[in-house]
Amino acid sequence: MSALGIQKIVGGLFITAPVAALPEVFATWSLARKGQITAAVTDVIGDMAATMTIAFIPLTIIAMPIGNLHLYWVSLAFVAIMPALYAALLWWGGRETGFRRWQVLVFPVVYAVYVVLVVFWVRPFGSG
Repeated sequence: MSALGIQKIVGGLFITAPVAALPEVFATWSLARKGQITAAVTDVIGDMAATMTIAFIPLTIIAMPIGNLHLYWVSLAFVAIMPALYAALLWWGGRETGFRRWQVLVFPVVYAVYVVLVVFWVRPFGSG
């Protein structure tokens, strides 16, 4: 990223993360296209939960020094909020199976709020 003159946080949020998510997006799109909406959403949530549990949490808590405590706590809160939100939406869904469209749209909205918080409130760009 430094060869392109892009800060690490910008590259991670807007280049590396979307490119890494492309296979999962395609798999989810394929399932949703076949009418298996619940399987598609569950696949994404399950994959992200496994990724965060296996890769993110141990590295963050054990191996990496915390250079920006503010960014660390905002990110850790986001990691905790997403599965809680998933569980809450399942609970509020009642007896019907699957998510309604507005429930599915809640996840990208919450992610956008997280990005806005990081960019405008935490402002980690000084550490590049």
